[in-house]
Amino acid sequence: MDTLDYTGHGLHKGSKLVVAVAGEKRRELCRRIPEDFVLPEGYGNPKMVLPGIMVVEGPAYGLSEGGVEYGFREDRSQEVKSFCTETDRLNPGLFSRKGLAWIVLVNDSDFCTRDLDNFLWVCFLRSNPSEDTYGLRSSCKSKHWGCNESLVTDARRKPHHTTPMKEDIEVERKAATRLNTWNPIS
Repeated sequence: MDTLDYTGHGLHKGSKLVVAVAGEKRRELCRRIPEDFVLPEGYGNPKMVLPGIMVVEGPAYGLSEGGVEYGFREDRSQEVKSFCTETDRLNPGLFSRKGLAWIVLVNDSDFCTRDLDNFLWVCFLRSNPSEDTYGLRSSCKSKHWGCNESLVTDARRKPHHTTPMKEDIEVERKAATRLNTWNPIS
């Protein structure tokens, strides 16, 4: 995973993540939410994006009204670690037995599953791999982090992220009309 520079707390402060897998295929990835899947309190609206990949709405970060808080850090790592521990307790073997490889915490599951571009935008522009990557049954061995069950990414909007752009159907219609009548050769 390679993120743009503004996913971190300053220019050129983003980070990288390599997910390495090897060997024979061991399991099928789930295409539907497992029947007995239960989320910890405060989390909801789980939706499948792709086989083995689920988005889940989590509690929002504290955001100021319309403003970006550059340099502001709201540490939610304990909350996400608790989500991982509780999710693993409520749903043992999510990856190993049920094929759920990756859970992405988001603000709006419906937006993320509307089309793949939305998911990719949210996931890779609202998460900094060095700060927002967690996992069920995670550990660190010989300076290498890993997890034995589902990978978890916190891709919720953070206080240092810019305000999302709102779609304006009228502006889109006017732009399309002008582009359709514009002839650069004339």
